[in-house]
Amino acid sequence: MPPQTWLSKEEETKRHQAEVENTLPGTLVAYSDGSKDASGNAGAGWAIIEDGATQEVNHIALGKWMEVADADAVGALEATKRATAREGAGEIWLCLDNRGVVDRLRNAATKNSTSEESVDETRRILKAWADKTPGRLARVLWVPGHMGIRGNELADTQAKLGCQGLVTEHHFSLAGARRWRRD
Repeated sequence: MPPQTWLSKEEETKRHQAEVENTLPGTLVAYSDGSKDASGNAGAGWAIIEDGATQEVNHIALGKWMEVADADAVGALEATKRATAREGAGEIWLCLDNRGVVDRLRNAATKNSTSEESVDETRRILKAWADKTPGRLARVLWVPGHMGIRGNELADTQAKLGCQGLVTEHHFSLAGARRWRRD
């Protein structure tokens, strides 16, 4: 995927909202986000919208050993898993408000060791989904955070709920492990 040209937050908000209003029927717009609360707990959230209707919102608790960027990458992976499992979609747009994660998802040559496993798996799943049926398209897009984009706001709320959730599986990122060792 070619690098995305960054517009201002205001310009990108207008562009994105206009583009979403004109999506083809059956296009899934999957938003994801990561968060970390004052106690150091991380969470990831996502929202999947189809034809203007919210199809799914959910979150996952990630615990104390993930950084926000890692939670963003996990959120992208979880949103991708859910979106690609839905039947009948012709396009999937994966939308995040973290430019670094967007860059890593769009360009395999851009490496970041701390959340690379989630990024690589997201990229692999999107490619497999797109390659399965001719004409399918998967896009990874940056959207500005906290600008009133409904799907992004839903994902942000879910990520914050994930920070409060019960951790059922231990998640460690490389950055989190480094912090643990340092502390």
